This record gives sequence, C-alpha cells and structure tokens, in this order.
Amino acid sequence: MTTSNANTTLVTVLWMSSIVAFAAQTAPRARVRDIHVPDVGVQAPQFVLKARRGVQKCLTDFAHKDPCAVVSIEGQRYTVAWDAKSGLITYILTTDLHFLTDSELSVGGMCRLSDPLKATQYMDWIIAPEWIDTARNISGEAKWYAVLEKTGRDYTRIKGFVQSQYLKPKQ
Repeated sequence: MTTSNANTTLVTVLWMSSIVAFAAQTAPRARVRDIHVPDVGVQAPQFVLKARRGVQKCLTDFAHKDPCAVVSIEGQRYTVAWDAKSGLITYILTTDLHFLTDSELSVGGMCRLSDPLKATQYMDWIIAPEWIDTARNISGEAKWYAVLEKTGRDYTRIKGFVQSQYLKPKQ
C-alpha cells in the first residue's frame, strides 16, 4: 500500500468515525420512564416499594405508622408512606433544602403566623392554612403544606413540606 493510499484510508476512517459519533450524539435516545413525585391516594409505584428497607415504618399521624421509604426524585429526597392493606399513598414529606414551591418557599425559611389560633398541631409540627403552596413537577401541580416549627410568639421556621391524608387543617 502506498503512502497516498494509506493517507486516503486513514482520512476515510476518521471521517466515517466522526459521522458515527455525530449520529450517536444526535439520534433520539430511548428514555427511561420519567419518575415523578406520586400523589396522595394513588397506588404506591414500584420504585417506592422497592426502596423500603426491611419493615421500615414512619409515623404519619399521632400514634399511627405506615410502611414507608425514602426516595430520591428529580434530585430531591422524599419520604413516601402508604397504607399496608390497600397500597395507596397516605403521606409524602420532604425536608430537602433544594425543594422550592412556586412562591419560592423553601426549607429553613422564616414565616409569620398572622393568626396563630388557625394553626393546626400536626405531630410535632404546626400547619397553618396560610402557608400552603403549590410545587410543579413532571406529573403537574401539587399542594404542599409547610411544616412549621415555632421560634417565637408569631414566627416560625419551615422544617419541610407535607401532603397527608391524615392532615385536617383548621380553616
């Protein structure tokens, strides 16, 4: 093989490899089904059930525990609990510092209770109807109650966000 033929072959190989590399980068990729935050009242998805550690249970209401798992969804951690008999989700909680509601409420933020008498005691926390907000995810919009910890007479710190079938806030 002459030098000219060798160079032509090398150029052809490099050119073909760049086309293959370009095609691989631009070709549509098969996507894994999007994992999203499930809703309270729906069947617990398999990825949640598989994340459970042994017989792990979480306190989801006063003196009530449900099977649960901690899962990472879209880079944020959630505790998801479900009814042992029906498999329906009963409770979702996040204390992830990266969680942000549509009004930009986040864990660690401070807020003021305008009417402390309307606040509801929920386990070790306070839930105030005025501090409910929505957060968008892949499945749409969901309402989240800010889980509050009292820090002063009228001020609270946001400890997390919860959705629960057991939560009955005062209106």
